[in-house]
Amino acid sequence: MQITVKNQLFSSATLTIETGAIIGITGRNGAGKSTLLHLIHEQVASTLVAQDSEKLAVDFTTNVSAALSNWQLPKRSYDTLSGGERVKMRLAQAFASQQSLLLLDEPTNHLDSASVAQLIAQIKASKQTFIIVSHDRYFLDSVVDTIWAIDHSTITTVDGDYSHYTAWRENQRALQAQHYATQQKQIARVEQQLSELDDWSANMHKESTAKHHPKAMGAKEYYRAIAKRADKQVKSKRKKLERYLAVNRVEAVKKDTPIHFALNTAKPIGKRIVALEDFSLDCLQHCHLVVTRGEKLHIKGANGAGKSTLLRAIYQHAPGIFVSEAASIGYLSQSVYDLPLDLTLAHYFNYDNSEQEGLIRTQLALLGFTTNHWHTMIGDLSMGERIKVKIAAFIFEERDVLLLDEPTNHLDLPSCEQLEATLANYEGTIIFVSHDRYFSEKIATRQVTIEQGTIHLPKTAPTDDILALETERQAVLGKLSFAKPSSDEYHKLDEQFTNLTTRINALK
Repeated sequence: MQITVKNQLFSSATLTIETGAIIGITGRNGAGKSTLLHLIHEQVASTLVAQDSEKLAVDFTTNVSAALSNWQLPKRSYDTLSGGERVKMRLAQAFASQQSLLLLDEPTNHLDSASVAQLIAQIKASKQTFIIVSHDRYFLDSVVDTIWAIDHSTITTVDGDYSHYTAWRENQRALQAQHYATQQKQIARVEQQLSELDDWSANMHKESTAKHHPKAMGAKEYYRAIAKRADKQVKSKRKKLERYLAVNRVEAVKKDTPIHFALNTAKPIGKRIVALEDFSLDCLQHCHLVVTRGEKLHIKGANGAGKSTLLRAIYQHAPGIFVSEAASIGYLSQSVYDLPLDLTLAHYFNYDNSEQEGLIRTQLALLGFTTNHWHTMIGDLSMGERIKVKIAAFIFEERDVLLLDEPTNHLDLPSCEQLEATLANYEGTIIFVSHDRYFSEKIATRQVTIEQGTIHLPKTAPTDDILALETERQAVLGKLSFAKPSSDEYHKLDEQFTNLTTRINALK
């Protein structure tokens, strides 16, 4: 089956959807990935699983009930479910639809590792056709056989998984840069020849009008004839160059917009930042925890365990939770709907003069926003762009305590990598929830687990043993960052990194 799609975000493209294919759509935040899914949904009979949905009407048919059971999800009202459970509910309803084409928009967002593994297995076992938007490279490598890449407003189809695509793109860009450099040298050589002919022609024209040549000798006519031949050669060579470039012009490689931002703390505060003393709320019972200044605490747990509930309780200073009075807290919720969707960026951010406006717009540009975004409604931004708006607010507010609930959800890979680097250097305190294994490993200085309704602190272990393993793991991580994702070396290092992480976690 072939469909033609066109939108202001990308050029018109005719795309082929083979029966049983598993297609991954990649691209930066705002490139038009979700838009492409909706365009396909409008043209082809399909079931669409959106990134986030505040409401969902669920008809608990036999098929849906069986799918919910497969996901170990109870029949509960959608608005009472956690973020991960809501994703499972949407996925269960989609798989139960028996539709031959499923469109999944960031299906691994909010899911714990066990649920991601279950989703991978279910997709692989299915005979349905899938088109999937995802920034999770490991998930894409596990399931897809084709990539549709939206890159600089162009959709390109590449057979293979995500790692194959990244290697292909890198190779294509290198070849393009090489061909561009060769062509520029060729153009420079021709232009030099044209310049020399122009100079020669000018000299001949000058000689043809010189007074020192006797009329009888015909010198002026001679030089005038030479000048005309030179002019013809210049015109001929220039037309030849223009015809060649019209067919064979190689454009310079378009640079990817760099993502950059930094977070500063407002002021030094006391050592004890957050403390829970026999705290109980909803599914959480008799919880004890102390978080000190500068810690980066990772809260682990299965979907529905109560991780988001705990973050909200800390932010709201719920009874039974001590929060330092000096702490300035920034809270990044999972939801992308808690922003004022009817405001433009120009009206959302507060500024008193043109200088402050300039600083805000400069920072937004570093986050990947363009000039056109300034007057765009927040409701018209992509999910990833909305997360960046929240991050921008943290930058301007200089919070010294950050509560982050799945901060990498919806973000493209360059933004995730920059967020990792920024949070690693952040001097404040971070309490975060994330199912992104690599993000968590790079950021966390300590971790706790919510299991069976309470917080479990890590077991103590010989410090020297843990230190030795962590040193070895850091060395592997350094090598991993330089290896190509498609190489055998990368997969060996990734396996070694996973084994070391498992051993370290077992000791903690």
